[in-house]
Parts: sequence; structure tokens; C-alpha cells
Amino acid sequence: MAASGKKKFKRLVLAICLVQFFSVLGYVHSQRRIASAIGEGIHYLRSHVPEDAIIIYPEYNLTEYTNRRIVWTSNFLNLGNVFWGSDELTKHLLVKNKVQYILIKKAIIYDDRERHHLRGYPLSFVQRLSTSQLFEVKFDNKEISLWELKKEIVLD
Repeated sequence: MAASGKKKFKRLVLAICLVQFFSVLGYVHSQRRIASAIGEGIHYLRSHVPEDAIIIYPEYNLTEYTNRRIVWTSNFLNLGNVFWGSDELTKHLLVKNKVQYILIKKAIIYDDRERHHLRGYPLSFVQRLSTSQLFEVKFDNKEISLWELKKEIVLD
């Protein structure tokens, strides 16, 4: 009778482990699903942006989904100067570092009137993009927008 109880206990533990495994699997799958608007942007990038392009973007997942190179704070010197510097300084830094695109994830735009940091896109910079002579919008939806450094600027 004791062997039968041990067998039932082992089956119960195994069943609990399987339920936990499949629950975690389902949760991870649901959390990793890309929003359709982001998916549209990724499709646009794959179709219209050269593979050797360098893009300013804060999340590594862009590399996984598009096979394009990204830069942010850890590997892009003077990103603060790109965000808060003059158009001339921004142009110099982008050309020097061979950056052609800026991909804005709208969920991480923050109001930078009181504090500057590099954990998202400063609102002042995002607003400056639309009025600057340096950039043109290539893709825009409710989640993301892609800006290109104008070709004639790169060739100067």
C-alpha cells in the first residue's frame, strides 16, 4: 500500500510540474508577442532600410527582428549631445558615427523639461525632428516612427 501512495505522489508532482511548465510557456509566448503596429514598423524596416544601416533605438530586440544594427547609450558616444545639442552638432555626431536612422518608440518618450536622462526619447528631441532640416519621416504609426537623416546631409 505504501508503494501505491508513493506512486500517486510522484504522479501528482509530475502533473504539477507539467501544468507549471505549460503555464509558463503560454505566459512567455503571450508576453513576447509583438503589437501589430510594431510589427508593421519591423516589416517596413526589413523592406526599406538597408541591412548595413545603423539605427538609434534603445531595445536590442530590433536586431533580432530586422537584422539591422542599433546603437544607444552603451555604444554610442555623446547621445546626449544628439538629443540636446544644436542641429549642427547632431549632424556631426550622426555622420561621424554613420547613423542614418532614428527609430522612435512612442511609449518611451518622456518630458525632459525638468530632467535629462537616456532611458527614453526626450520630448524636445522628438518635437525637433519634425521641424529640423536634417531629418525626414519614413514611417509613422501609433507605436513607432522612423526618421532618416536626409541623404544630402550625409553627403556634405
